[in-house]
Amino acid sequence: AVQVTTPINEGDTAEFRVQATDVANDQAQLTYGFDFDNDGDFADDLVQPSPVASFRFQRAGTYNVGIRVSDSDGGVSTTSVSVVVNNLSPTVTLQGPAFAQEGERVTFSCQGTDQGSDFLAIDWDLDGVDGFERPNTTDLIEYAFQNEGTYEVRCRVRDGSGAVAVGTHEIFVANIAPTVAFDVSG
Repeated sequence: AVQVTTPINEGDTAEFRVQATDVANDQAQLTYGFDFDNDGDFADDLVQPSPVASFRFQRAGTYNVGIRVSDSDGGVSTTSVSVVVNNLSPTVTLQGPAFAQEGERVTFSCQGTDQGSDFLAIDWDLDGVDGFERPNTTDLIEYAFQNEGTYEVRCRVRDGSGAVAVGTHEIFVANIAPTVAFDVSG
């Protein structure tokens, strides 16, 4: 029998506990193989005398893990177990200035992290209207607000498994008085 912790979250470790007996009762001579990528090759994963193993799963999905128990007389028994790995939403931190003047270029930073090893995509909404108008951009963006007012800037972080997180930041843009130039010619 095999006991395994499942489901787990991406980036977490599953523990496998194998209970096996040998009719010759030479349990000290059992070897346990764990094929975490289920490619049939136990040697490239883990072969050990301990019936307990752990493995960290970086991405969401359902994984079949091969288990092989061998005795010192050449007897072999194999089975497999499934591990369900849940996707977690990324986390997001959005930073930028709280104040700016009309026409002043300001920089915003959107930092996303993921528990697993998913690729992260960043989208920007700089005017708070009509969604994210700058998809698939970088984590730093410069922008100049042309009119006074209070704006909610948002960045959206998407992972490769479909989970999303949104960060918000409010900025007040101050009015700049117009300038007048006089040309006095005689």
